[in-house]
Amino acid sequence: HEPKKSLRSLKRHPLPATVTWNGKGETMEKYIAAVEGHVDQQQYMSYLLIPELGTLWLKYGDHKKVLTIAKSKQFHHSVKHIDEDQFSNDIAWLYGALKQSLTARGTLIVKFYEKTCDGLTVWKQLLDTYRYGVDVDIYIL
Repeated sequence: HEPKKSLRSLKRHPLPATVTWNGKGETMEKYIAAVEGHVDQQQYMSYLLIPELGTLWLKYGDHKKVLTIAKSKQFHHSVKHIDEDQFSNDIAWLYGALKQSLTARGTLIVKFYEKTCDGLTVWKQLLDTYRYGVDVDIYIL
């Protein structure tokens, strides 16, 4: 038997070229909000930036396992509409969006994951490295 392929991949719209981060700490939250807002506007894509999903991805790095856990724990209503192929495509979409929108700080993180196009790992590292001016006490709140 051939593995089941999704009948149709969900089309993702490119991140607007106006969404960029200039590398300055005071503009980071605005950038994060713009990326998250665009992701939330995509059909069944809101699941992608849920912190718990990112944590699972970093722990397991396996599309099937992460989706199975996310669905069983009902992380988000949109995750039930996502299959492994779509998840893989969404991670690569996120990588491309971050590569396009980071023009200063953060580009080294993107470049490090160029071969894998792992947008979730880039997103997590970007937040961990630059969010709140790297003030861990504020980030934990």
